[in-house]
Amino acid sequence: MYMGFGAMPANEDVFLDITAEDANGNEGTRRNACAFGPTRFTQKSNVLLVADDFADAAGTRERVMDALAQKGLSPDVWETEIRQLPGKSTLSKYAGGLVIFNAKYDPYYMSHYPYLAYRPTSVANAMELGANVLLMGQLVGSSYNRYNEGGTFFEDTFHCDIGGTKSEGEDLAVVGKPGDVIGDGLSFGLSGTEEFPATPDYLTPLEGCDAFLRFADDESQKAGVRVENDS
Repeated sequence: MYMGFGAMPANEDVFLDITAEDANGNEGTRRNACAFGPTRFTQKSNVLLVADDFADAAGTRERVMDALAQKGLSPDVWETEIRQLPGKSTLSKYAGGLVIFNAKYDPYYMSHYPYLAYRPTSVANAMELGANVLLMGQLVGSSYNRYNEGGTFFEDTFHCDIGGTKSEGEDLAVVGKPGDVIGDGLSFGLSGTEEFPATPDYLTPLEGCDAFLRFADDESQKAGVRVENDS
């Protein structure tokens, strides 16, 4: 039996009607023949990982989990493929905690999972509700602006602009801001694959935005920023 794919309504049961036909062409339908649904989501931590595993070819979920484990943290995991995006009632439980959006933009998944176009709203909701938010993933900057009316997602949410995109072959070494609580001492490189070469966006901070990572070859090109939410 093939049942297709796609996310079910968040935390709702799905009831299945089965229609069958016998050898004589007699057809019958059994209503609510079976029911299934996702396990009810229960908060166990003050850290929530919103994971797009179906678009996680690079295995970033495992690396995020490993990094959190090294700090003694065990996050709750919200599977978007099953539950779609977390709503305000869920996000509000992590006020004062941390919500990590591990996301990837891909036209294939955007067409098959149209709710992903509303992820910028979910990110903004988490910030407005008082959660600390970490947004990470491939091409999320330019794609979020594309799906936000007027292309102002980053300006409205993180008080910065997408300054441009690094070209394939450019120096993609990233260094942290000296003395910064996050960036101090950080130094690493970015890389892609033969199929998906690394061409990351760089950011231009606006008022109220603080950069803690920059590209080593150009001090004006910021690789990581944060903003304090005053709401």
